[in-house]
Amino acid sequence: MVEFTFTLTYRLPHAPHDIDLIEQCLADAGCDDALLGSGQPGYLALAFYRESESAASALASALEHVQSAVPGAELVDVNLDLAG
Repeated sequence: MVEFTFTLTYRLPHAPHDIDLIEQCLADAGCDDALLGSGQPGYLALAFYRESESAASALASALEHVQSAVPGAELVDVNLDLAG
């Protein structure tokens, strides 16, 4: 397996947001390999360090896990680190 690095940025569906609760939901859904950032109100950035057979499968599984943890979150940006 190879480790892939990428960042997903989401617009959150409702305010106010309990970041601690969102973080726990993400971990429970399988996103325990991501660092969470919430510096801009209403947005959530997740920096993933995910092991997988391919970049496509790493990204697909992360997208699925986030949607199950935070229903209604809208993906607004994907930043892939393909150097390596």
